[in-house]
Amino acid sequence: MLVPEFNEQELSPQLVHPQLFTACIQQTEKDLQAYGIHIPLAFPGNTPLRELLNELQPQLHVILQRGTQVQEILYRVDVTEKLLQQALIACPEMPLEELLARLIILRELQKVITRQSFSKNDGPAEWEDV
Repeated sequence: MLVPEFNEQELSPQLVHPQLFTACIQQTEKDLQAYGIHIPLAFPGNTPLRELLNELQPQLHVILQRGTQVQEILYRVDVTEKLLQQALIACPEMPLEELLARLIILRELQKVITRQSFSKNDGPAEWEDV
């Protein structure tokens, strides 16, 4: 089983699938629960990635304003600092909160897709709640 590539072109189209979208939100909340992140499970519009970004960005802004280190957040969701550095170079005009939100959402979605792929092929995995 191939792990999906960590890029927006491959991962973000998967957010239109309600089951994956909901699982991505739940995984994000689980990984960032220590910071009080809460995201609704449904959005009224047709652009789930944009709506999810709009929900997560202000919460990340508050977390960063409280003095939480970016590296600490990245560690909790398993995003490397190298990916953040690449994103900062590729999109220097994008606000840090949006870059972080995009990296977090894509990583969480990658986890969900990978977990779902393995559980379909091998039966339930013991680590499904990771």
